[in-house]
Amino acid sequence: MAYTFRLPDIGEGLEEAEIIAWLVA
Repeated sequence: MAYTFRLPDIGEGLEEAEIIAWLVA
């Protein structure tokens, strides 16, 4: 991942973060 996402919980929202990472990649 080229970007670091700060998530409230590790494991929760990871899928969303991955999708965002793909979109912004």
